[in-house]
Amino acid sequence: MSLTSAPPAVAGKWLWLFPATYLVHLTEEYWGGEGFYRWLARFAGSGLTAAQFLSINAVFMIVMIASMLVILRRPAWHWLLSGYGTLVVINGSLHLIGTVVTASYSPGLVSGVLLWIPLGLYTLRRSRRALPPVEFWFGFSAGIVMHAAVSLVALTIG
Repeated sequence: MSLTSAPPAVAGKWLWLFPATYLVHLTEEYWGGEGFYRWLARFAGSGLTAAQFLSINAVFMIVMIASMLVILRRPAWHWLLSGYGTLVVINGSLHLIGTVVTASYSPGLVSGVLLWIPLGLYTLRRSRRALPPVEFWFGFSAGIVMHAAVSLVALTIG
């Protein structure tokens, strides 16, 4: 028996938690409170319509599912997991910060805090232990860029 344990496999069936929790998060963002796209319009001036909000999220859901399939089939793409981990931690954290700063419910807060932050932190921890540092940090950086790109689209499309 070895005293050192091998790093955990970074990918597995648990990856399907990303699209599953995304569906929960999107449901809360759409039907929670006034709806995230309206809340965003009120506080950030974005003129996103419900149809635009749903379209953006439908595209992102398709990209996420396709990404999970690629990650599961191609180990060279495992770095993307630290990207998704980073993205969902940022998103959940921004819902929490938005709620505190505006003293109002940011639709997506509950699923962001209870699902996405824990899933993201778990993914980052697992990725950090299993990936070479350069791949982990590349993915981490990609997650920041992905969230920035999604935010930019949401704030400028309307």
